[in-house]
Amino acid sequence: MIILVDIGNTYIKVSTSLDYSIIDKTKTREIKDFSSIKLPIFKDLDGVIISSVSKGKEHIYYEYFKEKYGIKPYIVSHDSKTKVVYNLKTEENELGSDLIALMEGASLKSNSFIIISLGTATVFNVVKDLKYIGTAISPGILTSLNGLIDSASLIENTSLDGDYDLLGRNTEEALRSGLFNGYTFLIEGFIKEIKNKYFDEDIPIYIFGGFSNIIKNKLKEKVILDDAILSKGLMNIYKLNR
Repeated sequence: MIILVDIGNTYIKVSTSLDYSIIDKTKTREIKDFSSIKLPIFKDLDGVIISSVSKGKEHIYYEYFKEKYGIKPYIVSHDSKTKVVYNLKTEENELGSDLIALMEGASLKSNSFIIISLGTATVFNVVKDLKYIGTAISPGILTSLNGLIDSASLIENTSLDGDYDLLGRNTEEALRSGLFNGYTFLIEGFIKEIKNKYFDEDIPIYIFGGFSNIIKNKLKEKVILDDAILSKGLMNIYKLNR
């Protein structure tokens, strides 16, 4: 059994893989130290791989698995062997290991693609012929909402659950409209410009995380939602680097 750990800004996602198939996923809140890790007991553990967007937190999990199971986890970095070729300059090596894992997962399905991550940040990653082209990063939906609540005294914390139209008739409806429609237009605009600049043929577009289920149904472009794409990428990186 292989344990796949993705440490995000808000959640830590832990998947298990048996015979290179993703069989289980657990999502937990961010941990503060070694003693606060709460995971099930894993049997017949062969290895662990970790990606992290939260600097330093990967070492907490590294020590956890090293002490509890006697296994030294593999930590994804720009030096990892991957199917996607990056050719980054030294000063560009801060490319997040979570993004590397996402692009690796998408590369198992196509040599050229756009993959969009909807989390704390909204991130567009572009790969052409298995070569990394670049990334664009915008604030995520909840990040934008929380920033607005912090800056506007008359706007209170509000639920994003519920239907929305192009325009709202009260603050809650207007916020849902502005956020979901606004991000839909943002994503459609980026997709259009990326395709026009970098591709002459149709390419697959993958979407992952956050509010993907809601945004997917509003997009005019056909997109592929795969909640396990990052875990699949981690599994392939593990195979290439073990």
